[in-house]
Amino acid sequence: MRCTISKPGPQRKSCLTCYQRRKKCDLSRPYCERCLKGDYTCLGYGGEGSLDTHRTDTEPPNCSWLEPVSPSASTMAIICERSDSATIYSPQERQNLSSSETSRDNTSSIVKLGYGTKAYILKTNKWAATSCALETFNSLWPHEQNQPLAVHRSWNADRVFDAPPGSQPVDSWKVRITDFLHRSIPPLVGTTQMTRDDQLVQVIYEYRIVRYGLWFAPPPPSVRDSLISRLRNSKPVKSTMYLGVQLFQALGQDPHSTAVRRYSGWIDRLGDEFAEDSRSNLPLNDIGDRLLAQLELAYFKFVTVGFVSGYILLRKALPRFLKLVAADTELYMEHPGGNLVISFTRALGSPRRELERFLEYDTTTAFVLGVPPLVEYGYSNEQNCLFAGFEWMHGIPMEFVETISRINTWRAGSRVSPLDDWVALESYILGWQPRPTVPDREKSNTENIARLAVQESWRQVVLIYFYMGMCGASSHDLRVQASIEEIVRLGEAVVNTPTGIHMLVHCVMAGVGARLEQHRNLIRERLLSFKDARVWLFRGPQFGQVLEHLWGGMGAGGAPVMWDDYVRSRCWVIPI
Repeated sequence: MRCTISKPGPQRKSCLTCYQRRKKCDLSRPYCERCLKGDYTCLGYGGEGSLDTHRTDTEPPNCSWLEPVSPSASTMAIICERSDSATIYSPQERQNLSSSETSRDNTSSIVKLGYGTKAYILKTNKWAATSCALETFNSLWPHEQNQPLAVHRSWNADRVFDAPPGSQPVDSWKVRITDFLHRSIPPLVGTTQMTRDDQLVQVIYEYRIVRYGLWFAPPPPSVRDSLISRLRNSKPVKSTMYLGVQLFQALGQDPHSTAVRRYSGWIDRLGDEFAEDSRSNLPLNDIGDRLLAQLELAYFKFVTVGFVSGYILLRKALPRFLKLVAADTELYMEHPGGNLVISFTRALGSPRRELERFLEYDTTTAFVLGVPPLVEYGYSNEQNCLFAGFEWMHGIPMEFVETISRINTWRAGSRVSPLDDWVALESYILGWQPRPTVPDREKSNTENIARLAVQESWRQVVLIYFYMGMCGASSHDLRVQASIEEIVRLGEAVVNTPTGIHMLVHCVMAGVGARLEQHRNLIRERLLSFKDARVWLFRGPQFGQVLEHLWGGMGAGGAPVMWDDYVRSRCWVIPI
């Protein structure tokens, strides 16, 4: 059965997007350059005057609503809702809708991620399309075909969440995103009995396993089990992590594509929505889920855009972190002066993964960027956890995570014991012994040795920060130079191993105090290589610019520099 809706007049030559925007099209093929440069989805040059669809009653339509992400195939191109949901667009806006045909892409691999939806744009001059066209459109979707769908116009990064005031319920945007994600996962062979929700969880988990392969060591089973549980039960976590799957797939294809920029726009919108959702009656678990989602979005910004964007989202997550801590009296302690502060050690050992992750991000950004920590912490000698997240992610022993945080707090102005006991802190760092670990049989002996080298290098990193950041030593201090020499030596042992990607911060710290041109050239080369894996919050080339400013300024000719000189160079190159 064929249905045709035509309009009189001359045939349109411009692309559909320029036609609808009333802009002059440059007529580039297959996609308009004006649309791509303006970050619009080019709808191509298909016939504007008619809607031509075909459907047979004996076999399903050979159409696909999924295709690989590419600059010319925008993901999240259209969001469809049930006809009984809130109306978003006016009749006048619906008159600008058009349609395009699609072809089926049958894929069976769950690992082949990074799919985007084809935009189905319905062109009509009536409030509702003909029953034939709507029936054909509904048949293209492989789920819930018994209920018609209301079609909206193609996605635009600036208007994804726009709607007339009062037209949507409070959490409509979350429902729309989750519904879209359910529809955008690829079809799986042999999973006909699996729900779309289960498929989405499996897609995300499969991709997380791939990311785990880049980490210093496999996460404990409890971490993996917790992730699966939250993916099944938390829509904010599920939606955010699937957005990450799509983002990293697009980055792997082309880091400068329009798809990456559009995902970045979604990250901004989601971050703003989470930050503005200030409801005080949410259960603690829901607050924790939203905090974890915010931290995931901050991570996406750190690795795709840069320090500033990621740090802004991290600061927006602070209120929820404080809400969770305030609900548990075990997580704060009293300073001798009578003030209550958050116990760093207890929060780091909390069963809530989102609290641990916030602490790690706050500690790392304060350390590497030279900014004050977002929270004032207290410290004790108790040990509530054996392994922190950064230990199996980047090889940082939990003891050194806390030591770095202590130095951060001291630099922020706190002088409460035990922060003022420099001798005890130095002895603690020098006396640290690596915990015995079971060798990974899947790794070669070279890899297992490389892991030990990375952990020992962390001792040298902390010593440099202690001597320069807390004791006021210059880069020419013999103790600082000894640690730099050790980092360079250990770095050469891991440079050609997968573990070498975890040496980014080591290179930065060695670069701060490097006075020999030989060392500076080596560090410059290594930092430029830290740009593709995106394992750390930070990227090497950005730090390379900071160190170049330091080396050409206060450190010119190998002159001694202080820690504050490094912080000033960072502020000059990358102001926050």
